[in-house]
Amino acid sequence: MKRLILLVLLIPFFTMHKVAAQSVQVYRVSLDESTAASTPFTKTKYYLKSFENKGTQTNKVLEETVENYIKNLHFPIDDQKPWINQPWIVPVANESEADIILKGEYIYTCQAVEGETKFRESATKARLPYFVTSTENKADISVVFTFEYKDGSPTKTDTIASAQRSLRAPGKKYTPLDVLDEKVTKAVVREIKYYTNVRSSDKVVLNFPKVKLKDKSLKAKYASIKDLYKARKYVEAAKVVKELYDQQPSPELAHALGISYELIGNFPKAEEFYKIKTDFHANVRMKKNKALLDYATSIGYTPIYIDL
Repeated sequence: MKRLILLVLLIPFFTMHKVAAQSVQVYRVSLDESTAASTPFTKTKYYLKSFENKGTQTNKVLEETVENYIKNLHFPIDDQKPWINQPWIVPVANESEADIILKGEYIYTCQAVEGETKFRESATKARLPYFVTSTENKADISVVFTFEYKDGSPTKTDTIASAQRSLRAPGKKYTPLDVLDEKVTKAVVREIKYYTNVRSSDKVVLNFPKVKLKDKSLKAKYASIKDLYKARKYVEAAKVVKELYDQQPSPELAHALGISYELIGNFPKAEEFYKIKTDFHANVRMKKNKALLDYATSIGYTPIYIDL
């Protein structure tokens, strides 16, 4: 009888708290394969030697964008962020440091062009001629970059262009010149801002597994990672999962830690924990992660992994 009572008293000390599986919405970085295959930025370091206006009109917004996003590094390097979110292709201060020498030029046109169109009357035998005057608003930007490679690869040229037209004529919708100007400038500026980027960032839902934890405080910590990921605090969330795994290792927490390492770009560590417990979806993602890592190293970028 005493033994039975003792057993009943001990049971609560071994109670495990189950934490339900969590669907966590995150931004996942992957390689944009079509961009990576076509980009002329095939090395990490480049130097913008010149950017010239070859036309008669100046576009200050375009020139400032090239200054801020091509000549200088607009997105600063932050060692506290995962390497997958760092700039891979960066400008350097002088030509001797660069693997690619970049030269650019542009032509910008924004003007109204008047013209006459000749018609002939069809209602009379004489078919007398008459003329209709029209005005066409035109806005054009053409930017050409030339890439010279120090490794001896053939020189490449790449063009970014946009054009808008609007004809003032009976029955035609007419767009003012300043609106056309804004449209072409925005289109080209958008391309230049992301010119060196070969990655895509997609919002996806990842499933963190159901786990069994010894006490309620650990349960609360595991539940907190959803809010951390929602706030895009990926490193902080990974540290929480690592702390839980260190306190109570399990295959389920190993899988959760694999996901956490994957999201901060530490793919070797992610593979280590996925070996303990993985699934089909993790295997598919890791193949894409390998493609991302292989491309980064192929252009001369050296990833620095965040460890926990």
